[in-house]
Amino acid sequence: MNKEYFDIAKYDAHFSNKIMERGIEIYLSDKMSDLNQKDNVYTCKIKGSNIYDVSVSFKNNSDEVDTMTCTCPFAKEGSNCKHMYALLLKIKCNYTDKKLKKEIKQGLKEL
Repeated sequence: MNKEYFDIAKYDAHFSNKIMERGIEIYLSDKMSDLNQKDNVYTCKIKGSNIYDVSVSFKNNSDEVDTMTCTCPFAKEGSNCKHMYALLLKIKCNYTDKKLKKEIKQGLKEL
């Protein structure tokens, strides 16, 4: 995925405001674990009433979502869930954090 242009707001239309709010709450909690990336697929586990397996895959070298899956009951009914939104936030924030750290290190070298 080309994360240079990754914009979380472009996915908001796929989620209701309530789902996004709850996804943000999950992202800010300690409920997410085992974030992994393999090629264009990101996976994690999220603890709720059960532990849910969540994945997001992107189309070849783009930030366009190909598929999103979650093992929660809401997603099994065919809806995009709060767990999916939390994973999208995690992907974006991890990228931003890595980019910021790289810029800081480069700035230190230039001093």
